[in-house]
Amino acid sequence: MSIRPLPRPTNVLLAQPWWSYRAPTMPARTGCAHLTLWNALHAGDTPGHLAIVSETDTGLSIINGADHIWAELTTRYGHPLTLIEHVLPGTTFDGAEHLHECWVDQGTLRWRAIWPTPPTNPEHDLYEAWMNEHGPGLLNLARTTR
Repeated sequence: MSIRPLPRPTNVLLAQPWWSYRAPTMPARTGCAHLTLWNALHAGDTPGHLAIVSETDTGLSIINGADHIWAELTTRYGHPLTLIEHVLPGTTFDGAEHLHECWVDQGTLRWRAIWPTPPTNPEHDLYEAWMNEHGPGLLNLARTTR
């Protein structure tokens, strides 16, 4: 699988602190997250969007609803879309904050760690550079509008 480049966020389109979503395989299960949607430039300066969905520990986890979240956001805002799951500090085995990209490819949910990544990850330098340039602004907004 080729590496999907991360987009350059330009401006905030939407910041919704209590955005609800469902899991298509479990329609009775819902989750609630903070959604921040950015206009973004993807590969070749193609306009699109970057969505950061932050866990709130309310209901269904983002990763369990990611295929529905992907479908809803791409239906509403189109392609290209980069969807990032934002896991808050203190909610994981290591207590650290994490970012994971989620997308659907030919009907299959895909996932990759964006940050932090170990130095042994072949894309470590790329992700670190992206986080150094865009991470503070992206995460500060996600943290302060919750």
